[in-house]
Amino acid sequence: AMEAAEQRTFGNKLTRMDTVKDGLFFKDGRVIQIQEYGHDQKRKGDRTRKGVGLGSNLNIILKQYGWSPEGTRSGDNLVMKYGNQYRVAFQLIKNNVVGITIAAGDTRPSGETR
Repeated sequence: AMEAAEQRTFGNKLTRMDTVKDGLFFKDGRVIQIQEYGHDQKRKGDRTRKGVGLGSNLNIILKQYGWSPEGTRSGDNLVMKYGNQYRVAFQLIKNNVVGITIAAGDTRPSGETR
């Protein structure tokens, strides 16, 4: 049986001046994924291990991660996913990062094996 996950929010509502951090956890407290969103260029928030954070430009992502094998574009919106190798995804508007999602290495419920 699959263990239920619960979502916790660490920030406030997303407004133009705020950053929001959300976490998705198993009931035993293990992390499934952490997300950070925001538009304020002065409040950069956290960064990935390769130095990409909110407000980073697409060129920085390309330099650090290369082109996404799962990248999609719709108008000014771009999603760059780096699933298996880096477990990170970036959401961009006008080539600037406004969202980062980082997944944990093992997202199986406790006790479940592959």
